[in-house]
Amino acid sequence: MGIGPNFICDLINLLIIVVFVAAILTWFPSNPGTGFYQITKFFRMITDPIYRPLRRIIPPIGSGSVRMDITPLIVIIGLELISRLVC
Repeated sequence: MGIGPNFICDLINLLIIVVFVAAILTWFPSNPGTGFYQITKFFRMITDPIYRPLRRIIPPIGSGSVRMDITPLIVIIGLELISRLVC
């Protein structure tokens, strides 16, 4: 008995949700010492290793104080493509 395709598909779908939630959490300020900060830190701990290689290649879009990081979008698209190939 090994790891089946359903487990992999479920894992990919869970990761898509985690990336989406982490991206939404960046819209709200979080102060150290709060529960919200701990939640944000947890999601960053999961997503930053995924984002890091892409951030080396793809800079944020925009200039000045209005900059948008599109790496979560690219990660979600990549995970969807993998999901369609595997599942």
